[in-house]
Amino acid sequence: MFLILVVALPVSAQTWRLQELGRASNALVFAMDQLLAHKKASCGLDAAGVSQASQNLKALIDQRVQELSAPMDKRAEVAQLLKSCAQDCTCETYEYALEKMTGIEHNSSPKLTAEKRKACVARATNFCQSKIFKAIK
Repeated sequence: MFLILVVALPVSAQTWRLQELGRASNALVFAMDQLLAHKKASCGLDAAGVSQASQNLKALIDQRVQELSAPMDKRAEVAQLLKSCAQDCTCETYEYALEKMTGIEHNSSPKLTAEKRKACVARATNFCQSKIFKAIK
């Protein structure tokens, strides 16, 4: 008889780009908006599930920001991404990353409205089946 052991490997933030983490953040905020509006949240999450996934995602974002903080060229890269972030709704994540990297508050982009966030989430396909969702839920 053979015994098969499944070992859960720790999730590394290097697996995902900051952009992907930002999109996941939008999806979770949208899920919480749905719950607050007394609607069924996407991906079948309840409030506790959204909260836990959000905490796990924040840890990944913080880890990824830490990894990107050392080289100065990465800071410049994130600052450059901030210029076009409105197209993929990741401005809040990039601003958060720059704040963590530099210690300077960045609020150059308007916060997403619920409608804009909904549109962004609608453009992101298969979030509920994605590897990042499976890692954070």
